Amino acid sequence: MIDKFKIKSDWRLGKVNQIVKEVKKMIHKGKLCANEQMPSINCLSRQYHVSRDTVEKAYCVLKKEGYLVSTKGRGFFVVPRLKEDFKVLFILNEFNSNQSRKHENLFFEPAGMINIDLCVYHNNLETFDNIVRDNYNLYNYYYLILPRRISAIKQRKINDIIGLIPDAKRLVLQERE
Repeated sequence: MIDKFKIKSDWRLGKVNQIVKEVKKMIHKGKLCANEQMPSINCLSRQYHVSRDTVEKAYCVLKKEGYLVSTKGRGFFVVPRLKEDFKVLFILNEFNSNQSRKHENLFFEPAGMINIDLCVYHNNLETFDNIVRDNYNLYNYYYLILPRRISAIKQRKINDIIGLIPDAKRLVLQERE
């Protein structure tokens, strides 16, 4: 059974990505079991007041990423996980074409079952705090890339937030000038 979650219309993450993220969370936490049937597209669409197209796109993303499988006329089902996936979360201040080129060595097509997710906080400490707290203990490893110039007060707040992630599970990098 799919847990109730909130879809935020003003959130920086689109509605499709919010649904994808929540379903992934439920699968990783074991709240959605192997071979369990997902709610129909129409049902989820009505439940969350989003278009059928939004739900269908989310299901297609989950299918493409190997979380769901579909059977014509029967619906979508959770794919059994053969082994524990290795999950990595990249947390960046900003991400644009320049950043993409700068960080392209960090993003690669890994061999095996490694899931890499990317979150951007746009120099907003509240968003940064929410990203860390919402994803706490969902990933095996966290890469945090901080901006070049940070005030001492902001640096202390960032350090407090980063401190929530165990040392052995994080790598913090500071951008260079």
